[in-house]
Amino acid sequence: MTGSEEQMRLVTKILKGEIRTPEVEKELDRISKQYGDDCFNSYEVHKKAKPWKKDYLDELELLGTSGASSKEYYLHLAEVSDYLRDRSRSNGNKVLFVVIGIVVIALVAVIIWNINK
Repeated sequence: MTGSEEQMRLVTKILKGEIRTPEVEKELDRISKQYGDDCFNSYEVHKKAKPWKKDYLDELELLGTSGASSKEYYLHLAEVSDYLRDRSRSNGNKVLFVVIGIVVIALVAVIIWNINK
């Protein structure tokens, strides 16, 4: 496998959510040791401010297919991917909390209604 193939594999793992930022740092170190730092292009990432959305991750993915392959790029891609994954989980937990709250209120209402019959 070449350094470029390793980098493509890394991007795939990041985008699929199979690897988080700390593991990306380790992978970048491993790739550097195996292929040398020359396998990474010099590319300055212009980071957008939070909150990030899925379209920003898509934009970063497109930059990767256009030749962005610096360590900074891969770390930022992982950071955005982690942020979106964590935010998605947080939103899912909020929805679950609301649903449970509604069910509890409905059960209490049914119990009170049956007691007052």
